[in-house]
Amino acid sequence: MAESEGSWDFFPAMVAGVIICALAAVALFLPLIQNSPHGELLGWLLIVVGIAEAGSGWKRSKRRTGRIAFAAGAIALVIGFLFLLNPSLHIVPAAYLIMLWLLLRGALLLAVSFPWKDPEHAWLAVSGFADIGLFLVLLAGLPVTALTISLFGPTPEVLAHFSLIVAASFFVAGLSLVVISLFERRELQ
Repeated sequence: MAESEGSWDFFPAMVAGVIICALAAVALFLPLIQNSPHGELLGWLLIVVGIAEAGSGWKRSKRRTGRIAFAAGAIALVIGFLFLLNPSLHIVPAAYLIMLWLLLRGALLLAVSFPWKDPEHAWLAVSGFADIGLFLVLLAGLPVTALTISLFGPTPEVLAHFSLIVAASFFVAGLSLVVISLFERRELQ
């Protein structure tokens, strides 16, 4: 019986990955859902991502990748709650919080992915590199974005780029969880 239960340990990561990929689609369409990515919706998206990722990690806490997923989910939860505490955040302050989330999550995933012993750790690195890269994109574009917003307000293009960055991070995180769960499944069989 215990062996049968253990053979499904990969399943929470699979479900969390699919949920996070679906939330990437929601994040991609933020400009259509609202005129400006105010904190409340971003907060709820991050909280759901955090719950999915932390939940899958908690269920798989005996595995290193599970503990890492729990920590990454906790980071998303904290940043999500910061958004909920400031629901009227506009795009530049929201960008700072998203940058903080990307930097913390990316640094965590990169730090624990080394050495790349197996494909699971390589996928942690992929997700970490993606988040650090997206952080750098936001950081590099922030002066131009701030100037554009001060002159014209939050333009549809600025909102679309911001949404694309959030969606890309969600997608890579979700895809990583799905791929990691497939490796865990193969290992458990």
